[in-house]
Amino acid sequence: MWELFKAVMASVFIFFVAGCGSGGGASAPVDTSAQDRSPISFSFIAQDGVSAGEWIVSNEVKILDIDSATVLTVENGEFSINGGDFEAGSITVNHNDRLIVRMLSSEEPAKTSSALVTIGTFSTSFSVTTAHDSLPDLIMFASQENIAAGTWAISNEVIVQGLSQEVSLSIVNGEYSLNGGDFTANTGSIENGDRLRLRALAKGNLTKTNTVIEVGEGEFTFSVESKADSEAPEIKILFPSANSYTDSQTVLVRAAVKDAGLVQQVQINGVDAILSADNTSWTAEISLDSSSTDLNVIATDFAGNSREIRSLSHVLANPALIQPLDLAVNPLTGEVLVLDSVLETLVGISSDNSSGRLLFNNATQELASLGNYPTDIVFDDDSNRVFILEREGKRILVFNLIDKSLTVFSSNRLADSGVPFGVVCSGLILDKESNRLITLDLSERALIAVDIDTGYRSILSKEDDSSGVGFTLGRRLALDNSHNRVLFIQSTSVVQVDLITRERSYFSIGSLEANFSELVDIEIDSNNGRALVLDAAKKQIFAINLETQIPTLFAGLDYGQSNNFLERPVAMSFNEDGTKIMVVDAELGEVIAVDLETREQTIFSSLGGKDQGQTFSQLENINLADNTLFALGESLFEVDLQTGAREVVSDRQRTELGPRWSEFPADLAVDVKHGFAYILDHNQDAIYSVNLLDGTRSIISSRTKPNSDNEFLSPFGIALDSDNSQLYVSDASLRALLTVDIATGQRTIVSDDSIGLGPSFNFAITDIAYDKENKVVLVNDINADRVISVDLTTGDRSALTQPVFRDHRAITIDSENKRAFVADRVNLDVKQVDLNTGVVTTITNNSMHNGRNSLKNPAGIVFDAINDRILVADADLEAIIAVDPVTGDRVIFSR
Repeated sequence: MWELFKAVMASVFIFFVAGCGSGGGASAPVDTSAQDRSPISFSFIAQDGVSAGEWIVSNEVKILDIDSATVLTVENGEFSINGGDFEAGSITVNHNDRLIVRMLSSEEPAKTSSALVTIGTFSTSFSVTTAHDSLPDLIMFASQENIAAGTWAISNEVIVQGLSQEVSLSIVNGEYSLNGGDFTANTGSIENGDRLRLRALAKGNLTKTNTVIEVGEGEFTFSVESKADSEAPEIKILFPSANSYTDSQTVLVRAAVKDAGLVQQVQINGVDAILSADNTSWTAEISLDSSSTDLNVIATDFAGNSREIRSLSHVLANPALIQPLDLAVNPLTGEVLVLDSVLETLVGISSDNSSGRLLFNNATQELASLGNYPTDIVFDDDSNRVFILEREGKRILVFNLIDKSLTVFSSNRLADSGVPFGVVCSGLILDKESNRLITLDLSERALIAVDIDTGYRSILSKEDDSSGVGFTLGRRLALDNSHNRVLFIQSTSVVQVDLITRERSYFSIGSLEANFSELVDIEIDSNNGRALVLDAAKKQIFAINLETQIPTLFAGLDYGQSNNFLERPVAMSFNEDGTKIMVVDAELGEVIAVDLETREQTIFSSLGGKDQGQTFSQLENINLADNTLFALGESLFEVDLQTGAREVVSDRQRTELGPRWSEFPADLAVDVKHGFAYILDHNQDAIYSVNLLDGTRSIISSRTKPNSDNEFLSPFGIALDSDNSQLYVSDASLRALLTVDIATGQRTIVSDDSIGLGPSFNFAITDIAYDKENKVVLVNDINADRVISVDLTTGDRSALTQPVFRDHRAITIDSENKRAFVADRVNLDVKQVDLNTGVVTTITNNSMHNGRNSLKNPAGIVFDAINDRILVADADLEAIIAVDPVTGDRVIFSR
């Protein structure tokens, strides 16, 4: 009935509508499905990084708010309704149906594909994007064999393909290079089309090494096999010189190393050395024992072969003494401190003489430095610091033994410091009871007290204010507490100063049995009621009774049967327990202990260095010819290039050998082939010929020999030409470079203001060097602070360098490496000059390497090509110092 009713009512409705439109033509049908075509909006979650060429299923959605069945279509995909099977094409769906879509992903990486879903008038898409391809196409690195262990094997170059994006790049057991860049082991990135090359370090003996490179998700291998290697590395120590010594506790060792492959590790005395980038040399900072230290080396190559070399060289860590002036003994430890005025150093010697150590030198100090003739040293009451008096510095310094700092304690520059120091001071003692230092001001002729706490200075006694003996020629002081007086020495007498009355009188002027000659120091032996005075000229110690003031011979030359080591004693001090008097000797460079009971002398230290023969005296220059080293001073020496041992060739003092050169000759040239040395004497304006076999001497050219033509006025530099037939000589007063015929002595000017073009020579041209490769002579022009090059063909002069030198009196040439080395007496350094460009670089100076073995007065220089070192003759040190041309380190080669 209900169905019939609906049908009837529908017919009536249609009729009614049609009737209402009469007169308007035929009526259009009504579409009753329009409201059912658009469900509530929904979306599918896009999916990225999906696998290529696979069915990808979407999330499930519900179809809502359609009133009747509506057609659903899916393009480029399939659908599943209410959990049913997936189908393609179209289907009718209803309200509340569940829908899942799937589609086939692209076969290409990083490609987005979409399936279009349409329900009625509503459309949406399901998108999927395939993952990037991080797995490259196959990469092939060809294996390599027979590679020397320790060398890099470099692979063939490949072009990376098959990637869709940039991927990570990492390597194990090797290095890689991208697009021709540097090799690296760091993690990086790579992309399609990049060029890739690997390298692997071959190791072992017939050992395979696999280098693995990870490119994105790919892993590829480069295999290298080392060749047979059973030979251990070869080693040659280049620096320091064999059997050298140093004033430091360390030395920088440099050596050459050679192997069929590469060296992996070098150890010297247990310390790992630093290998050079080209694997041909190494360096290592080595600690030294107090005695001679052997340099023992173990080198291992990448094939596993090792070589051990023992006792290749010996280095003695021994701070030498050149001009010791005073010493003091630590009352707590017994360590002897010696002050050296030339080296400007403080050296400590342990109480058992087991070691000597350099406590300080100027190169290691920042707040203050020693200079102006440091002459006296005394311990503070707590023994943690020492006071140092500078004879001409108008100040007292203090050195802290704990932190090794040197600071100014009292000087004229400090405000509110009391009476000023005069020009010259001498002697320094500690007055513990009054908490003060006492010194003698010779220029002001006064005895001055210096407060320990403040550094404030006041006068204790002055010639103008009191009567008695004057302070003239006063030297060292001693405090006699038992008699409330200060004793000070003059050259042949001892003077006492009464600290109450301030009057001065002679305490002792010697006696017939104990006549003073050159007193240099005084100490009070209160336990035995006497003063001990040291006589440098007599090489003796005298004892003076504090009550009777009568002197007697106590020790030294001519005393009983005891041995005497004193040669030039300069100062003395009691040891820590008062059983010995310690004497420092400037001639020996050693400390001598004198037993107060037996009066026997023993050598307490050996700071004078190794016994290498007769010591240098007034060392002025050196020359290296045919690998033979010669040194010039008061004598002409031949010096062994391996040991530094010296042998006198010609003794200037022996008049029977011929005319003598003066006390300070200028320069030296040697012709080993023909057996002659040529000495240029600046003071006598002459050239001496010395026979190397018997030491006999003759003058070959002087102002009057062979004639007065181009006579010398102020000759300074001398050099042999390539065929040893003539000498080149620089003359400052002539402002010229000359040649001297060895056979005739005839002098000819090669270059001066009238011969050759270029800058004129100054009145201070000194050392010269002959550059046979370029046929020029290099001349040190001190006034112009530069090196001048003289063309021997034309006489033309040109400035080889910029004006960067200061008093550069020594020059030598390294022809093979096209460079010259110049020693500078003001800058206290050695510089290198590039012979092609004139560029100057510093090889060594006193601020390098903690100032060890510092230069004082470099007067001569040569380059020892065989041993790859620079040798510098130092006039003040009276020693030859070896300098490493690579690291700039310095050791004493011969002293």
